[in-house]
Amino acid sequence: NIASLYAMTGMKTILLGLDLRKQKIFGDFNIDNTKGIVNYLIDEMELDEVLTKSHIENLDLIPSGPVPPNPSELLMTDKLQNLIKNLRQTYDIIVLDTPPVGLVTDALELSHAADATIFVVRLDYTKKGMLQVVNSKYKTGELSNVSFLLNFYKHRGPNKYGYGYGYGYGYGYGAYGDSYLENDHKSLSRRLKDFFRKFNQN
Repeated sequence: NIASLYAMTGMKTILLGLDLRKQKIFGDFNIDNTKGIVNYLIDEMELDEVLTKSHIENLDLIPSGPVPPNPSELLMTDKLQNLIKNLRQTYDIIVLDTPPVGLVTDALELSHAADATIFVVRLDYTKKGMLQVVNSKYKTGELSNVSFLLNFYKHRGPNKYGYGYGYGYGYGYGAYGDSYLENDHKSLSRRLKDFFRKFNQN
């Protein structure tokens, strides 16, 4: 994931599991999830008790921990904001893993604590309505510095196999794609430009 890539470049990185309803990063990194940021936010544990070293150099993790009865309330506390502020003194990069936008308000609220917001869009899977929420928030100024990452893009042709990611920068002002094949790059770029232009006009 993005946190791993930053760490591999030598940047001291920490990944916070802030999807408190459907935790997943503990499975991605094969770590214990019986304790995590929930325990820290409810004053059960100190930071050093919930912080975990990953198997990747320069990457630390704080998993979500047990599912709380009040996820949104915990994420809006001053204690989380102060934690992020303090972590900035130690880490080059802080990645906040949040719930999908459009399902709950957590991701949009947490965006105010971030310098940049990246929405992961799965090709032929992410619902149009979810992106319309982002579009609306951007136009009203509630979101800024927004980027998109398009995944699960696949191209298959005669004797050709390609997998790639597309990135949109500046929200609705162009995009480019990246894959193993130059022709895929052009095709994906054109599709992304049309895709984001449509939402920018709504």
